[in-house]
Amino acid sequence: MPIPTDLNQIPDWIAAQLVRAGVDRKSAMKWPVLVTGSDASGSSGRVVVLRRFEPQNHRAVIYTDRRSRKMKDLAERSQAELVFFDPKQMLQVRLRGDAIVHADGAIKDATFDTLSARSQSDYSTITAPGARLEKPQPERELNLSRDHFALIEIDAFEYDVLSLERDGHRRALIEFSDQQCHASWVTP
Repeated sequence: MPIPTDLNQIPDWIAAQLVRAGVDRKSAMKWPVLVTGSDASGSSGRVVVLRRFEPQNHRAVIYTDRRSRKMKDLAERSQAELVFFDPKQMLQVRLRGDAIVHADGAIKDATFDTLSARSQSDYSTITAPGARLEKPQPERELNLSRDHFALIEIDAFEYDVLSLERDGHRRALIEFSDQQCHASWVTP
């Protein structure tokens, strides 16, 4: 389905695409690239899994290991960008926002408790993400501790939507501020 031609419909249309991606494993938009940056290490991008999207507050939710580089970057600079691409629709969505990290507390614990044992084990490696290994698989702790698990919420303040079309590309910029939504067409 192509991007709507009515600017006022685009925010809800994008939200519906992202809600679907949060629950549909087959959605191409399930696997965005998260871009973070810091003064010390520059910018860094990596593929993550969109766990859910909350349209009422334009919030994307992902999970991570609290020892990862993205956590260090977000501690220094809380703004982040998620880049989604659906090759069937030829649609790119860049969601820019402020990241809120839950590395401790009730939200993190409640979320961890909903994960399968297999998913919990993803956060039970003895070494931190990126650590050099002697063999390809890292050793895991015997208990499925929640210590390394973290949840990241990214509250969008901007969607940059690019639709690549044969008859001419279209791009819209949607900005959220003070409970207002401002939409405009921009040059692709």
